Amino acid sequence: MCYLLYVREDKTSWKQFTAEIEGLFKVQLNPPKYIPATGLLKMSYNEGVKKDIDLSSLGSGTKQAILLFAYLLAFPNTVNLLDEPDAHLEVVRQSNIYDKISDLAKKNNSQLIVASHSESVMSRAFGKDLVISGMFGAFDQVNQEKYIKSVLRDIGYEEFLIAKQR
Repeated sequence: MCYLLYVREDKTSWKQFTAEIEGLFKVQLNPPKYIPATGLLKMSYNEGVKKDIDLSSLGSGTKQAILLFAYLLAFPNTVNLLDEPDAHLEVVRQSNIYDKISDLAKKNNSQLIVASHSESVMSRAFGKDLVISGMFGAFDQVNQEKYIKSVLRDIGYEEFLIAKQR
């Protein structure tokens, strides 16, 4: 995905992508390098030092965010299903990532369908996006933020399900 952004004649998406990642994770992504002999792509980053570090050294949450941002920028005008994009991220970053991908999707005329169990992501989505609950085999629009937040925070989804079935 990163390579698709980088090789475009118009570098606007690449610049936006690298700026977003640097703003969120304080790492500077280097341009992808194609190695013809092996057919592989190599990516590295810098983190306050001049030495290039292989992208595989980043945490899984950062790598997941890089893929999400690259994909959303590479393929505008799409509908994207994201299954727990907040997984592998600290709670503080979960809401930041959600805000950024939601805004990016809107700017690129894309739609997101996001599955999440994160209270911080749900809190960000209320008032900004449509929130639908799929509990108990029925899908309903949820308009009461405090209701869902209390379920996620105080009770836990599993206990809530058991209580609802009784």
